[in-house]
Amino acid sequence: MDSDLEEITFQDTEAEERVGSAELNDDPTEEVEISGHGIPQESVPLDDEQGLVDGDRPTHLPLSRVRTIMKIVPSVHIINTEALLLVERASVQFLRELCADVHQATLGDGKKTVSRAHVDQVIKLMSQYEFLDGMLD
Repeated sequence: MDSDLEEITFQDTEAEERVGSAELNDDPTEEVEISGHGIPQESVPLDDEQGLVDGDRPTHLPLSRVRTIMKIVPSVHIINTEALLLVERASVQFLRELCADVHQATLGDGKKTVSRAHVDQVIKLMSQYEFLDGMLD
């Protein structure tokens, strides 16, 4: 039972080190990796261990850019590292879902190339993207 506790503590320490290094190093090239794709999972052969396509890198956004975008809001003064990581991961998930929906619209139109019309179609037809209506104009 003691070994289980040590294992959990070790895993938590690793997570703290990753978060701590992202917090201390505000380098624009510093990036936190999370896995994901812009293509629906059922159409892509995935590696079982990491959930990645062979030779593909995990999807991630630079934390310094996410922090800069978050600071645009006048009421935001201090950004907690945990909040920064959460917003980064939520942004990646949102973009992954938007890309998957646009991909499906493109395939549904019988095309292989995504166009602006496909993005507009998804924004107009799907209620979760209503807030994007007019943003791309």
